[in-house]
This record gives sequence, structure tokens and C-alpha cells, in this order.
Amino acid sequence: MRERGRQVRRAHPLLLYRRLAAYYRVPCLWLLVLSLGLLVWNHPSLSALRLPAVIAALLSSILILLTLAMSRLAYVRCVEEGLLVRLPLRRVHVPYDSIVQTRTSSLGLLFPPSKQPFTSRAFLGPLWRLQTVVVELERLPQPRRRLRLWMDSRMLLKSALVLLVQDHRDLRNQIDEAMIRWRLSLRESQEA
Repeated sequence: MRERGRQVRRAHPLLLYRRLAAYYRVPCLWLLVLSLGLLVWNHPSLSALRLPAVIAALLSSILILLTLAMSRLAYVRCVEEGLLVRLPLRRVHVPYDSIVQTRTSSLGLLFPPSKQPFTSRAFLGPLWRLQTVVVELERLPQPRRRLRLWMDSRMLLKSALVLLVQDHRDLRNQIDEAMIRWRLSLRESQEA
């Protein structure tokens, strides 16, 4: 029983944030290499660029660290009282009593590529065919405007959360199993 409880609590990284971090990490690395190269070269004709190169090196190294942290901090996990969606700067708790059902769907079916802005298509290209877990809710855990401040637009439907994870079957089974356990414990506490 204890081992089963540990399985339910396994964190599933959110692939949308991993892709976002990887998308911005490469240009930041190039900027860091270029600015450090200018600083190391230290040519007299480039002395006016020394301060901008230092600033660019500092900012790009900070952004690289932030993208690494962002890709590691964004996950979803089943906890005792509900579903915990951990975003890089915010936690969203979804109680089990508001979850209607879970289903799987591909990201491309939920958000057709032709209807996405041109700027997002390259970013989302590798993710279109991946399966997501759609958690349909009676009500959103927070007002929609507040959720949109912290979540990507492709994580929210009208009354559902879209969770793009590596092992969508495992997450869906964990959510369903945790909901059953929660309902059984609720029924037992009401009977007692």
C-alpha cells in the first residue's frame, strides 16, 4: 500500500515548459559565447563595447539559469487533496471534487496549428502530435484571468486543464486512481 502511494505522488514534468526553456536557451548560449568572446579578445577598437558585452554576458547567463530552473520546476503531481500543477512561479491546486473526468487528446487536435499565430508554430512544431491529458473540471480552481497570468494559453480550455507530459497514460491512471481513493476515503469518513 505504501508503494502504491509513492507511485501516485510521482511528479510528471510539463513538456510545454521544457520546450520553452530549450527554445530560449540556445540563443542565450550564443549571446553568452559572443559577449565573452568580445571580452576575451579585448581589441582596442572595441573598447566602447566592453560595458554592453559585460551586461549581455550577465543577462544571458541569468537567462540560461532561469530556463534551467523553469524546465525543472514545472510539473504536475497527484497529492492527497487534489492535483498539484507546479508552474515556474506559481502553484495551482485542483481539488478532486472539481474534476469531472480525464481524457487524452493530441495537442494538435485541441489547438489546430492553422489557428495558432505564426510566431508560435515553430515553437510548437515538435509538440503537435504528442498526447495530452485533458482534465475536465466543474469549475476552474482560480479565475480564468489569474490562471492566464501564470499558464500558457495552451494549458487552458473553457473548463479544462491541458497537461502535456511525457507519460500521459501514467498520469491519467494516477489521477483516476487518486480520485477513486479520495472518494472512498470521503465516503468512509461520512459513514463513520
